[in-house]
Formats: sequence, structure tokens, C-alpha cells
Amino acid sequence: SLMNVASLVFINGALPYLLLNVLDIPDSQGGRAGDMGLYNEISIIATVTLWGSLSDKIGRKWIYIIGFLIMAASIFLHPTTTSFEILILYRVIFAIGAAASVTMLTSILGDYPTEMSRGRTGGVIGVTSGLGALLGLFVFLQIPKWVHLPSAVANGQIMYWCFGGWLMISAVILGVGLS
Repeated sequence: SLMNVASLVFINGALPYLLLNVLDIPDSQGGRAGDMGLYNEISIIATVTLWGSLSDKIGRKWIYIIGFLIMAASIFLHPTTTSFEILILYRVIFAIGAAASVTMLTSILGDYPTEMSRGRTGGVIGVTSGLGALLGLFVFLQIPKWVHLPSAVANGQIMYWCFGGWLMISAVILGVGLS
């Protein structure tokens, strides 16, 4: 849940950077963010049951890994956008991966703990969710402030690429850690 929540915080928190620095859209950012949220939610709603059904066939671990890799690919693409319409496409790709990872988080919560430890497991997931929000906000979204390249675009690209790399590392950790 740490990286699931960090991903959701990051994707929403980094949007103003793309709109202002990459696409040069200083006005109407609220409306654009609303559009992104709409396409994001439609994509998630349209794919969660597909991911759940597929996980019953090939395993939750593989869907979780695929979800993180899809999100990583989308994150790597985000700073290369050349238009708002392409950014929407990248966000839809991200949402499809997020749907996979969130669906698997819920499924794994039901699969792994024993009856005696479900409450404790739920508590741990709550704590790691909170830590994920803090990680996204206070680490990954702060990278442009720490990197001192001559352009805001380059600083933001580093932010996206660091986060995309972390998602790929998370996919590997899931591959090793889940049975």
C-alpha cells in the first residue's frame, strides 16, 4: 500500500508541474486537473474487474507486477508530453496500471493474513498507506527543489524518472516478496 498511495499522491501532485512547465498552461489548471481525474476514474472503473478476473487465472503476484510496470511506463512518458490530449492518454495508461495494483492490494489483504491477524494486517496497511502519502509528498514531489539543473523542465523530468524507477524497483520487490 505504500507505493500504491505514493503513486496516487505523486500523479496528482505533479500535474501542475506538467501543465505549467511542459505544456505552458498557466491558466485553467483546476479544470484540466478535473478532466484528468475524470479520465482516471473512468479508466479504473472500466478495468478493475478485468484485473480481478485475470488475477484468478494467472495469479495476483503477476497482476500486481504488471500494474506497477504499466504505471512506471506511464510515469516515464509523462514529461515527454507535447499536448494535453497526449497527457490524457498517458494518464489513462497510468490509471489502468493503478487499477491493477489497487485491485491486487485488496485481494492480497483477503488472501494472506490468517483469521487471527486480519485486523493487525489492516492496521499495518493503514500505516503504510499514510507513509506512502508522505513519501510521495515529501520525497518524490520535492525532487525538483533538490536538483539544480538549469531548467525547470529538466528538474521535473528527473522527478518523474526517479519515481518511475522506484515503481520498477517496487515491481521487482513484489516479484520476490509475493508467493
